Amino acid sequence: MPGCDRGLAVSADKTRANVRCQICGLTVPGGALQDHVKSVHPEQVRAQLKRDKDAEKLFLKVMVPGFAAWLVAFALLVVIPTPLPLTLLVPGMMIGFLILVLGTYGYAQRLTRSDVENLQRLCRICDRPMPQALIGPHLKREHPEEARHLRLSRAYLVFSAAPVIVAEAILGQVLFPWVSGGHGVAVSLILTYSGLFLWIGLVMVWMAGIEPRYLARARANWRALQTLDIHEATPRANNELDRTRLP
Repeated sequence: MPGCDRGLAVSADKTRANVRCQICGLTVPGGALQDHVKSVHPEQVRAQLKRDKDAEKLFLKVMVPGFAAWLVAFALLVVIPTPLPLTLLVPGMMIGFLILVLGTYGYAQRLTRSDVENLQRLCRICDRPMPQALIGPHLKREHPEEARHLRLSRAYLVFSAAPVIVAEAILGQVLFPWVSGGHGVAVSLILTYSGLFLWIGLVMVWMAGIEPRYLARARANWRALQTLDIHEATPRANNELDRTRLP
C-alpha cells in the first residue's frame, strides 16, 4: 500500500537514476538499492525474512480452510440451478475469493509481530530516525496531513475496485442475452480477469503517478516550513540577546 513504512526499502526498478533508502536516507542508483540494503542493513533483511515466514504460516493457517469453504460454495453454486446468470455468478465468486485473500493477508500481517518493529527507520517526511513501530504515531502527531493521506491511499486502493465491479456487472448483464451454450463461463472469466487487470491499472496509476509526486511535494513543504521557522526564530533570538545586554 502506497505510503506504508513497512517492509524493506527494496525496489526492482532498474531504470530510475537514483532512489532513496528508507532505512538510512542514502541516495543510491535504482538498480543498486537491493544490494545496498543487503550489505549495509543485513539486520533489516533477516528480521523481515523472519517476519514474512511467520506471517506466511498464519496466512496459510487461515487461508487453507477458507479456500476449501469457498471452493465448495463455488461448486454448489455452479451445480445447483440459481436465478443468477453465470456472467454475474462467476465474477461474484472471483471477487469473493479476492476479498478472502486480501482479508486473510491483512489479518496475518496485523497479528504478526517481530523484531522489524524495533528496527530504526526514517520518517518519510522529516527523515527523523525512530523504531518502525513508532512511525504511525509520529505521523499522526507531527504530520497529520500525511496520516490523512495514508488513510486516503488505503481507501483508494480498496474502493477503486467498486466502479470496476459495477461496470463489469452492467457489461455482463448486457452480454448475457447474447451468450449461449457453454460460452457463459468463458465470458464470465474474461469479464473477471479484465476487471482485475483494470483495477491493477488504477492501483499502478496511484502508486507510480500520484504517490511519488505527493511525497515530493510533502517533503518540500516540510522543508519550507522548517526554513520559515528558523528565519522567524532568528530575529526573536537576537532581540532577546539585545535585551540581556542592555544596562
